Amino acid sequence: MTPDSPSAGSRPDPPGREPYVSATVVHVQKPTSARPGDSAVVHADGRIEGFVGGVCAESSVRIHSLRAIASGEAVLLRILPGEGDSIEDQDGMVTVQNSCLSGGALQIFLQPHLPSARVAVFGSSPVARAVAEIGGLAGYEVHRSDEAEAQLLPETSAVVIASLGRFDEQAILVALAAGAPYIGLVASPRRGAAVLDGLGLTAEDRARIHTPAGLDIGARTPHEIALSILAEIVAVNGSTSIAGSRHKSAGPEIEATATAAAVATAIDPVCGMTVAAVAASLHVEEDGLVTWFCSEGCLRQFGQDPARYRPGDRRAPSRRGGAREPA
Repeated sequence: MTPDSPSAGSRPDPPGREPYVSATVVHVQKPTSARPGDSAVVHADGRIEGFVGGVCAESSVRIHSLRAIASGEAVLLRILPGEGDSIEDQDGMVTVQNSCLSGGALQIFLQPHLPSARVAVFGSSPVARAVAEIGGLAGYEVHRSDEAEAQLLPETSAVVIASLGRFDEQAILVALAAGAPYIGLVASPRRGAAVLDGLGLTAEDRARIHTPAGLDIGARTPHEIALSILAEIVAVNGSTSIAGSRHKSAGPEIEATATAAAVATAIDPVCGMTVAAVAASLHVEEDGLVTWFCSEGCLRQFGQDPARYRPGDRRAPSRRGGAREPA
């Protein structure tokens, strides 16, 4: 499949469709090494390019950026000195008590940039072309093909079949085999039922296919029909982004749990901070045990007496035991 020409409304994706977060310092309270306007890019593997504060601030930025990628939602991160857990404030704000900070405070806006959800369109009919046109304007990455044997790209979230009967059956089987969350067949109720009857599908597979494709909005023209189909895709899959599609249909409590669980975390044994357990975070491995740290200061302190910070050691310090770093 080849993509139709990108429209002016399409959102550019990072190279290789890799999600990332743009982190921008919007407010500081001295003493702090960061200034308003400082910025960085946080990659999906936790790597940070740029500057948004000291290493302890980076640790908080990393974990909440990865959570923003998982949820697809922007967040204002407030980093304050002191001890305590993260507080999920209302309206997209999270407050973090960072025991490593020597003073000062930061507010950093984390904006996730996610690859667009992919839509595959089979056929060259007016409806097929209208779906490709409007889908691009709506923010989808649309790939249209006139070939029944075309293979779907990874992460294709919707398949629309509008071949006017030329190869409906083959395209349906391709979409079913790929596990596309949404499959829409553009056909009359009678012809759509005949096509599905002829395929001998299981009841489960048959229920996955929407025909006639699209919500019943009284559509008549190709563009109106395309609009109804895209509305149905949103109703079934959710947002035009990959993250939005993944979290669609989850209630707020379930979604929040899924988002938090999507990012592996660990506790810095020196200062007690929660850090992202990813390769980009500071860590050491010994005898198969990986220990994660928020900063070089904690790593150095751990290295001076590793046994002190092993689980079950009663001499382990409180959260205030870590080496402090500038924000």
